[in-house]
Amino acid sequence: HVFAEDCEFDSPNLDQAMRFKTNPARGGFIEDIYIRHCRVKTARFGIYMTMRYASSGATEGDAFPIVRNIDIRDCDFARLARQPIVIEGWSPEAPITDVTIANCRFPASTNGNTITNAERIRIVDCRTDTSK
Repeated sequence: HVFAEDCEFDSPNLDQAMRFKTNPARGGFIEDIYIRHCRVKTARFGIYMTMRYASSGATEGDAFPIVRNIDIRDCDFARLARQPIVIEGWSPEAPITDVTIANCRFPASTNGNTITNAERIRIVDCRTDTSK
């Protein structure tokens, strides 16, 4: 289990504030992650989960990773240049599963969310801050 609480993210060079990345060449598990009461001042993306990470070279392989049981709640995202949420599983047969994003606040100026190859994704009581 991984727990993160009361963290602050702020950098003009911060690409993804909360980032979870893997691919079938890496394999492994990203699971049982709990994040709450965090503040993101500036980033391009708020929450970014991908099973198609390519920066480290090889992306293809037979070791399909498991990405599941991620709970992010009560977080505030002040400025995002691109998107609030990106969740990108590998395929319908290898999805990201069981993600809850609850009681989070995102800026109004961002694009919509992108969620592909994912199951049991719950976005609960999240809001867009129109005052900024």
